[in-house]
Amino acid sequence: MSSSTSFTSQPPPPASPSLHSSIPYSLNDVFLLDLELLQSLSQPSYLRHLSLTPPFPLQSLSFQLYLLYLYKTYSKPQYRIHIIYPLSFSYLKLLIHPSVLSISNGTSLVPEDGETKDYSTKFSNMIASESFRDEVHAEQFAAWKWRVENVYGKGEVRDGEREDGMMI
Repeated sequence: MSSSTSFTSQPPPPASPSLHSSIPYSLNDVFLLDLELLQSLSQPSYLRHLSLTPPFPLQSLSFQLYLLYLYKTYSKPQYRIHIIYPLSFSYLKLLIHPSVLSISNGTSLVPEDGETKDYSTKFSNMIASESFRDEVHAEQFAAWKWRVENVYGKGEVRDGEREDGMMI
C-alpha cells in the first residue's frame, strides 16, 4: 500500500451467527483476546502473514482502528503491565497508519520533531519480504540473547556443561 493509497472500505466478512451467538463474552475474555492479538504482533512471521494474506488486514480501516484502540488501551499503565513481549507494542506503533491518527481525536504517535512519516506502509511492505522477516527475527533473537546474558546473567556453568548450556 503506498502512502497515497487509501484504505479499503470493505467491511470484514460477517462472522458465523451460530458460532458467536452461543458464546457469551465477558470483559475478561475481550481483554485476553486483545492481549493475545497484541502480543502476536511480536512475531515477525505473524506480521508477514498479516501483510500478505487476503483480505490484507493491515490495509483495512477497521483493522487500523482496532490497532489504534489497542495502542490507546495498552498505553495505560494498568494494562501495559500485562504485556509480556514489549516488542509487540513497538511493532504496534509501526503498523498504525498516519491517516488513522487524524481521526483518533488526540492520540499522537507523531515523533517529537513533529514530522509525520508513513512508517506503517513502509514497514508493512518490508515485513512482507521473507528476507526482511528473517532479518527482524534474527535481530529479535540477538536482543533477547543479549538481555538474558547481560541482565539475567549466564548462570553457573556446571561440570560436564559447555558455556552455551549444552552437555559435553
